[in-house]
Amino acid sequence: ETTPSAMDDPSISSSRRPRAVMTAWVSLMLGCGLWTTPRLHGAEGLTVVTWGDLNWGWSPGAWKRWRGEVVAREATAIALGYFHGLALHRDGTVTSWGADFSGQAKVPWGLTGVTAIAATMQQSLALKADGTLVAWGGIHAPPDRAKTGIKAIAGGTDVAIALRTDGTVVAWGPYIAPAPEGLSNVVEVVAGAQHVAALKEDGTVVAWGTEPASAGPAPPGLNGVVKIFSGDQSLFALRADGRLVAWGSPSDYSHRVPPDLTEVVSVTATSS
Repeated sequence: ETTPSAMDDPSISSSRRPRAVMTAWVSLMLGCGLWTTPRLHGAEGLTVVTWGDLNWGWSPGAWKRWRGEVVAREATAIALGYFHGLALHRDGTVTSWGADFSGQAKVPWGLTGVTAIAATMQQSLALKADGTLVAWGGIHAPPDRAKTGIKAIAGGTDVAIALRTDGTVVAWGPYIAPAPEGLSNVVEVVAGAQHVAALKEDGTVVAWGTEPASAGPAPPGLNGVVKIFSGDQSLFALRADGRLVAWGSPSDYSHRVPPDLTEVVSVTATSS
């Protein structure tokens, strides 16, 4: 059961007032809660419904537990931190909900022109059409090189990474080292618990992070990669032949790919 009146709840922060209706069900299970996008309605976007344990801030209202709440409408993308969520609307505005112990759920007033969003445990990120990055919450602000000239972003538990228009990357967070010297020609970035990875134009992958909650470096000789994905402590590389190469922490079993798996087109990984 959904509760549209939850849109009026003060714990939902937005730079606009959502409206609309939708059709069809798609659901995801991530981290601490269940999230569903019930009703796809063409170009108008999605209605986002969330529910979960109120002790962790997953549901916006303080009067219910495990009951669905409509938190955003006309959404084209969602990004989930451990205790909060973001929705990007088709008009370029952002809505946030959930726990706000580091200011990560307080969307800056008047934020518009957003084309992509990402979230870490304590920080929210919004990439604008002009290549500027807006961040709120958290204790580690993005470095200056991550604030302009950006074309893609990704967030993990404690780390974030930005891909610059010149093909270089900038990573930040309490448990991540700077990008390896000379890393360039990057076309895609992803992030996990305490690791990040970059896919290069030549089909190779560079990954780095902090043990033990890191997937570790890419396997030697890995090439022909067209897409990368990240789990909490695992990384996945999709090759042009449809085969999947995965690696990760010994404590994360999600990277144990079935040996006969072929014709892969996409991957989603949750915490082990």
